[in-house]
Amino acid sequence: LLFVCSNSLTTRIARLSKMKGLVLFAAILSVAQTAAGQETTSPTSSAPTAARTCGSFLAMQFDVFDFDSYERYFTNSSTMTLAQAGVYTGVSGIKEYVMFASDVSPYISSRVGVEGPQVTIGGFDTSSGDCLFNSYVRAIFNLSPYGSSASIEYTAYVKIYYNPAANKISKLNVYYSTGFLDAFFTSIDTTLTRELVCSTMSGCSATWAGNGYTSAGECLADLATLPLASGTGTVHADGLDRSCRYLHTVFAATNPNHCNHVSFGPLADPEGHLKCQASAGVMPLSLYTTEEMAAFNVWVNGTGMDPDLGFMILNTAAPTSAPTAALTGAPTSAAAGRSVWGRFSVVALAGVLAAAVSAM
Repeated sequence: LLFVCSNSLTTRIARLSKMKGLVLFAAILSVAQTAAGQETTSPTSSAPTAARTCGSFLAMQFDVFDFDSYERYFTNSSTMTLAQAGVYTGVSGIKEYVMFASDVSPYISSRVGVEGPQVTIGGFDTSSGDCLFNSYVRAIFNLSPYGSSASIEYTAYVKIYYNPAANKISKLNVYYSTGFLDAFFTSIDTTLTRELVCSTMSGCSATWAGNGYTSAGECLADLATLPLASGTGTVHADGLDRSCRYLHTVFAATNPNHCNHVSFGPLADPEGHLKCQASAGVMPLSLYTTEEMAAFNVWVNGTGMDPDLGFMILNTAAPTSAPTAALTGAPTSAAAGRSVWGRFSVVALAGVLAAAVSAM
């Protein structure tokens, strides 16, 4: 992933005052390049195209919680990857995961932004034609009674690959600290959540029969034998563990294709895939460069949070209300569930643009 705008070319581009988007992006690349202390090594002939086309990301007004606009943001080959949980592909797959991490989830009552999004320009990938943007956030999950009504403050890093030729986001890589994931899944590891898993599976008749169950007690007994997460200290939620089932239970409640993912014995889904049986073991840092993680950790530290932890448990209050109602699907309005990442292309990137212009 290389910066494609040399200092001299940036100056020339900036003189083209009528090409507003190009000027702004050229300035941003210059600022980002200077901050990173890196030299441009890719052909400068790519710079005008990169600057002109990457600026079109602003017009998309990407809001990860605007579920109604997902057809506009993504294609059926777009991906979202969380190393410990897997790869979610296509419009519906990405939507399911984001819904799990929003207040549509039975585990989450609300999400509250604390700081950010802080957005930076990562560069331009000449091989794929993708523009790279980095988004950092600090926020709070207020968990529902399924999560003991705990409140967990956390930081996250979203790496965005935007393809200007298609005017679509080709992939998102999401990073949460291991400590945060452990705190989250430990918090939702409640009797209510275990009962939710088994009640959801009982509604998947073929899956229930495939496990030979005749009662919820049998299901709960098997669930208790599984570890909370897979891996050794990595908190993977994609193997033969409870966390994977907590995740896919939410998906299965509205999409029967996930029913067999909740199974204890190996049962293939309609596409022939086995899930929640063996962890892929993808390591979080394999999705980011050392420099990218260092920059994120500097930002986290600047917010006053220890980057080695990446989270804080604010309270572990006892449940004070009934659990969230049965899952009914995505919000119908763009505003529903919006927080933290919402419209960072307009708000946060606007700040980056302003800073870039003032530096010209």
